[in-house]
Amino acid sequence: MSNLKELHHWDVMVLSCIDGRFVKRVVDWVATQQNDVFDYRTEVGCSKAIIDSGIDRERFFSAVDVAKRLHSIKEIWLVDHIDCGAYGGSKEQTSAESEREFHRNKLIEAQKIVSLKYPELNVKMIYASWDEIEVI
Repeated sequence: MSNLKELHHWDVMVLSCIDGRFVKRVVDWVATQQNDVFDYRTEVGCSKAIIDSGIDRERFFSAVDVAKRLHSIKEIWLVDHIDCGAYGGSKEQTSAESEREFHRNKLIEAQKIVSLKYPELNVKMIYASWDEIEVI
């Protein structure tokens, strides 16, 4: 890796849920995809924080503005996960497949909101289950 002191521009900002069961897994996975260098932020429910207009969305957009200005990001990665309490957890779904589909739809909705605000940025949707992390 290049000298971190000299590095101040990278491509990706990641938003994931605050759920501690997933934070380390997500950070470790993203690090393998991005050579350890990316902006990282958590909000309650990731996609829910964007879909529900309010302070969480505004806080996220403010962080994106800073990341664009200071780090020249080109992508935002949105990471939802299985059993997310912000959406009522797995008990609200009939199966792991239906839960994945639920989050895929929420991520698409969040992606549309982010893309309207930042059309110049690519938005990637990611889902973390108990066993894997996948790009949707």
